[in-house]
Amino acid sequence: MLDKIKNFLSNNIYFCLFYLFISLCFVTILKEIPYISSIFPKVAIVWGLLLVLIHSVKIIKRRPNLIELALFTFLMITLFSNLFFYKSTENLKIWIENCIILLGIFFINLDKTEKQLQKELNIFSHFISIFTFIFSIASNILFFSGISFTINEVIYGAGDGKGFQGLYIYKNALAIASGIGLVVTYFLLLKNRNSNLKVKTFYVINIVSQLLPFIYSGGRSAYFLIIAIPFVLVFMRIKNKYFRRALIILPAILGIVSFAIFHEKLYDLLSARNELWYSAWLVIKNNPIFGVGNAALVNTVYAARPGVVLPGIESGGLHNIFLQILTANGLIALIVFLSIILFSFSYLIKILDRSYGNMKKIDFTIFSLLVGSVFVNLFESNLIYIVSFISFIFWTYLGYFISIKSKKNRL
Repeated sequence: MLDKIKNFLSNNIYFCLFYLFISLCFVTILKEIPYISSIFPKVAIVWGLLLVLIHSVKIIKRRPNLIELALFTFLMITLFSNLFFYKSTENLKIWIENCIILLGIFFINLDKTEKQLQKELNIFSHFISIFTFIFSIASNILFFSGISFTINEVIYGAGDGKGFQGLYIYKNALAIASGIGLVVTYFLLLKNRNSNLKVKTFYVINIVSQLLPFIYSGGRSAYFLIIAIPFVLVFMRIKNKYFRRALIILPAILGIVSFAIFHEKLYDLLSARNELWYSAWLVIKNNPIFGVGNAALVNTVYAARPGVVLPGIESGGLHNIFLQILTANGLIALIVFLSIILFSFSYLIKILDRSYGNMKKIDFTIFSLLVGSVFVNLFESNLIYIVSFISFIFWTYLGYFISIKSKKNRL
């Protein structure tokens, strides 16, 4: 009995499913259920810290690879900053959350067989597909029937007049969840192509049901999940290293330059994110190396431009994860975090360059989801720092994708 409990608690797929469910509850009507937002998160933190310890020991014993070295470095730098520069209990709580995300959820598992990992990823993907399907169907019914209702001052169905949120607490959550559900269900359709007709029919119906709220919700950040697909397609088709570097670097430079020149004219296009980003830049100039800490971020950014309205900063941060890291933890932390993404993606690109047939389509779909999640975080701040279904899905797929591919390809 004790061995079964130990095996259950040390198997991170169960933890990933549990924490993903909690994070989805936070952005849907399920948050109204008693104890969902009070007891479950506390259980998840204790369980997550246990996994952090187990995974850390395993990584150190087998010697960390470049990805894991960058990950440990990021956590050590941010812990050092929290202890000596910010000195806030709130910052330490956020650092613990980052530990759980980066060491509990994201884990390159070299112990399990490829078959075990594939099975677990299949379970995780079906959970996402089914959950988003149920909530998309319900949201579709509300949308086409024109029904709306209010619970604890949250309006479900009607939205804010500029979009539709269904059974989610805001329209971007509906759009992003539907977009992720769409891509994941397509991945399952490719992966389980030998399934019976009923299963395939469910996948097709699911894709259509997810596509509808993705379109009518009005959550524009989610479009990057789809934009990522042609981007990755072009990137993978043209294997010239200079072209690939230019495809990444030039849009980044163009975006930064355009914002620097036209930021005051981008208010409507960016839904006022330009005000957040410009205020954050003023803070960064005064705190470039170690930042100001997450606990002080909101007040410090407000203080940079007194009287300026900064919509969404309290609940959504700076709506750009890279700018958020730079503002909260400084330039060194940002560079190391980018290294985690760079090392992970570089390894997966090498795998994709060598894959073929249906496996290439499957790998391409997962990689597009990962790239799309990063693209979404150019306009959202939820890869780290907070309990978010986007971060849990991203880091779970990244960990499993690398783990599965490392069985046949040296990491």
